[in-house]
Formats: sequence, C-alpha cells, structure tokens
Amino acid sequence: MLFIKESETTLTIWWKFIGSIVLFVVAVVAALTGTLYIPSKYGFLTEESSPLTFIGLVTFVFLLSVLSFWQGGYGIYKKYIAEPNCS
Repeated sequence: MLFIKESETTLTIWWKFIGSIVLFVVAVVAALTGTLYIPSKYGFLTEESSPLTFIGLVTFVFLLSVLSFWQGGYGIYKKYIAEPNCS
C-alpha cells in the first residue's frame, strides 16, 4: 500500500496512531487560537507575528497528522481486524 510498510511493528503502528491524534489536536488548537504551541527561539509562533510561516506550519502539521492517522489506523485495522491471528 502507498506509504505503508508491511513489516511495521505493533509499537510503531500504535505510536503513529496516537501521535497523529496529538498532532491533530495541536493543529486544531493552533487554527482556532492563532498560536502554534510549539516553542521557537522567540516564544510561540503566532499568526500575527509571521502569518505565512504560521499557515505553512499548521498545514504541514495537519497533513502529517492525516498521514500518520492513515498509516496507524490502516495498520491497526489490518493487524487486528482484517487478518487476526488464529492461534
């Protein structure tokens, strides 16, 4: 499948899934409040201080969370639902 390795460990799949949820929450909070709560050299990045960088980073974090959610969710589905171990 696209961007999914077949030999992912269970720990990696779960970290991708949980990490994607955390990144999604960070992106939504940043979009709603106008402040990206990731520390930088001069404090937190706000929409007023650097609008183009803010929009770019929020978009990047959102797309990264979508990719990780898809990889983790599909890995969990494949490992536990589609092909469960019958032992």
